[in-house]
Amino acid sequence: MSNTRKFYINGEWVEPIGSDTVDVINPATEDAIGTIALGTHEDVDVAVAAAQNAFKTFSQTSVEERLELLNKITEIIGSRSEDLATAITSEMGAPNGLAKAAQAGTGLFHFATTAGILANFSFEEELGTSLIVKEPVGVVGMITPWNWPINQIACKVAPALAAGCTMVLKPSEVAPLNAIIFAEVMHEAGVPPGVFNLVNGDGPTVGAYLSSHAGIDMMSFTGSTRAGIEVARNAAATVKRVAQELGGKSANIILDDANLEEAVVADPETHIPVPKDGKTMGEILIRGNVVMKGYYKNKEATELSMRNGWFHSGDLAVVYPDGYIQIKDRSKDIIISGGENISSVEVENVVAKHPAVSLVAVVAKPDEKWGETPCAFVELAPGKEASSDEIISFCKENMAGFKRPKYVIFGELPKTSTGKIQKFELRKKAKEI
Repeated sequence: MSNTRKFYINGEWVEPIGSDTVDVINPATEDAIGTIALGTHEDVDVAVAAAQNAFKTFSQTSVEERLELLNKITEIIGSRSEDLATAITSEMGAPNGLAKAAQAGTGLFHFATTAGILANFSFEEELGTSLIVKEPVGVVGMITPWNWPINQIACKVAPALAAGCTMVLKPSEVAPLNAIIFAEVMHEAGVPPGVFNLVNGDGPTVGAYLSSHAGIDMMSFTGSTRAGIEVARNAAATVKRVAQELGGKSANIILDDANLEEAVVADPETHIPVPKDGKTMGEILIRGNVVMKGYYKNKEATELSMRNGWFHSGDLAVVYPDGYIQIKDRSKDIIISGGENISSVEVENVVAKHPAVSLVAVVAKPDEKWGETPCAFVELAPGKEASSDEIISFCKENMAGFKRPKYVIFGELPKTSTGKIQKFELRKKAKEI
């Protein structure tokens, strides 16, 4: 695949303006199978301008012209189904049979179905003495997830084309290869320059800027509820339309043989249960047949989380006399930055590798632009020195740029009498910075 480090803008494969890249990882082997370019605000500006210019003419095309285009895309997707399935299997782990029959197949289905609907769709309707005319909304920004990638791309792009809209797509940077093949399909099908544009990138940079861009008339987003909130917030300033399909709503299924008694609130080191006084805080520890076996190919993390036969949840809680458990704090944070989920543990693991760092804790700091950003509180090792810029640069070299901490605060970390870092205190401090 030759276009992984390029973007598809205005009918051409173009070099990115920035230089940042990210590896695409095969989840089955954890090997890098490719590298894509990460877009910048300037790349989005170019793509949006191309889409705006193309809208002037594409919005005036006839139903017959757009129907012919949809049918051509359907035909070419079918011819590239093997390529799409192979890419999807390698980048997001779907078995090849499922990837071809269901994943790639749904992409073809959406275009074929949309063509059938367009052939009989009425764009004008008389209602009493009024004439209702349905018109294309304009330039649509699209953000799609990794789990059903080509399905989500197709179910957004096909209706937009049918309506006469132009678009800018940001696929998931976790599973972007199928989107690059899709852009090749669009080019081969003869989609006019600027009608479909592809800019790869991360959520905090490309996704957030796309959803807030004044040149975007509508956002279509599929992803987590938390990220959807950020998209809606970013879109609000320009009062653009927002359509969202949000996850994070799935139920927890507890089977009949689950032993709910196999959970305690205890000291994380001694594993002695805390008294039921509603005051003494411990960590929620779990064991039994409802607990995972460990972290794939990460022996150190597995041993740390599963030590002494208990799964250490990271949730800190108290127990009341009636047995009620109330979660008070957590040692692990999920930071929602520009619609992307960032694990505080992942950032902490990288910061901790810096030779000057003795102890680190990362929490979410509220941010007007991104929603939240990582804030690292660091204790330096005796006799060592480091600046915040050095720590941030070290993180950028060892992880995706958008995950690096925006702030680094040096000093002694607040701890309980047993040495547990009090992250709730750090969250208070982060809000005051």
